[in-house]
Amino acid sequence: MTLEEAHAEFAGIIQRISTDCTVDEILEIKRDLLSFLARLPNIKEYDCLAVAIDEIHPKLSGMITAAVVADIKSRDDVLRGGLCFAERDYRRGRSGCQ
Repeated sequence: MTLEEAHAEFAGIIQRISTDCTVDEILEIKRDLLSFLARLPNIKEYDCLAVAIDEIHPKLSGMITAAVVADIKSRDDVLRGGLCFAERDYRRGRSGCQ
């Protein structure tokens, strides 16, 4: 692979990153970056790409963490909403029995 081909492939992978990515998409991008890194020739000219991947990889992990936390909060909100309805119905049922 030439340096130009490597830059083009790297850019193609990086362009797929967005704030709208799902956890699965981010994991796929991480796998693609690691696969790309493994195929890079061990030549000094390619070091800039390896360094860029080393810098991006933890940020992708952070994106995954943020997405999982957002999902958990969303589920918590739904559960809390359901709990409010259940408590309201329970109170109505108790007051109707009295």
